Amino acid sequence: MNQFFANILTGINSLIGNYGWSMVIFTLLIKLLISPLDYKSRKGMRRTQMIQPEIAKLQKKYANDKDKMNQKMAELYRKENISPMSGCLPMLISMPLLFIMFAAMRNVANMELAKQSIDLLVSGVQTNESWLWIRNLWMPDSPFYATIANQQNLQIIPADIWAKVYASLTDATRASLEGLGINAGNISGQTLFPLLQATEAYQAE
Repeated sequence: MNQFFANILTGINSLIGNYGWSMVIFTLLIKLLISPLDYKSRKGMRRTQMIQPEIAKLQKKYANDKDKMNQKMAELYRKENISPMSGCLPMLISMPLLFIMFAAMRNVANMELAKQSIDLLVSGVQTNESWLWIRNLWMPDSPFYATIANQQNLQIIPADIWAKVYASLTDATRASLEGLGINAGNISGQTLFPLLQATEAYQAE
């Protein structure tokens, strides 16, 4: 599911040509997707709030008889045609979609940061993905961070992402990496960073 959402994001970017705006559109699409669930959740919560005075009366009247209180509350819910879970259930369904959305965006960010680092290592030049005031979307937007990935940023990229990025490289880029001692079997943030750190562009940062 993460990869499916990531494919949607990259597909949008292939049309838009900028990941910043692509993420905005992607987020709006997900929001549109879960809006019916959000509407149901809000509607259920409002209806539940409307009968709160009645619930409070039952809780007070049957405070010493929990079974009777639960029975009367169940009767009240049936009478008003309200499910006790009407406010929570839609939210429980939409939350996993939001988690998947953020995971997909994180996967794309890891892929692009890995590609940037390899390009810098091979060509000596890093083409940043800028958006509005952000100099590089794949790095934290902070004055304390450079646009080039540091050791921590590279090491949190999972091994499967490195494998996918390596598989997508051209033969010429792979040959350049192999000349530096990096291949499909050992490519990682740990092996890449010392070489990246030695580049002129990294030292200039």
